[in-house]
Formats: sequence, C-alpha cells, structure tokens
Amino acid sequence: MYGEPPASVRETCVELRLPLHVFAWQPRMRQTGLKSTALYLIRPDGHIALADPHADPKRLRQYFYERRLVATRFN
Repeated sequence: MYGEPPASVRETCVELRLPLHVFAWQPRMRQTGLKSTALYLIRPDGHIALADPHADPKRLRQYFYERRLVATRFN
C-alpha cells in the first residue's frame, strides 16, 4: 500500500499469511494512476492481481478464497 493501511488490512494480511509492504505516499504518485491507501495485490510474476481503491479486506479474502490460494511465505 501507498499510505497508511487500516488495521483491518493489516489483520487480514496476517490472517492470510500475506506480506504487507507499505510505502510513504507522495502526491506525484497520483500522476502514475496510483491511489493513496488503495490495496494492490501483486502476483509473484509482478502482475497486478487485485487493485481495490477502497482497501476492503473482504475483497482480499474473497480473492484468496475463490482461488483457493495460500501464501507460501511470510516475511
């Protein structure tokens, strides 16, 4: 996430054993199409798997459960 994630997102990442990377928001990032505090799930191959502008932890859980995914490592 770019910007401070809500506690619910942090908790969901722990629950899913998913690393959460947080980067300080810079206003110029908006020019690239990024949104402050949006949730971006990046696949291991670098492609965007999920972009949720509302950072809804339910959408993140749904993405994992529908695909029967399990994070293989947590750093």
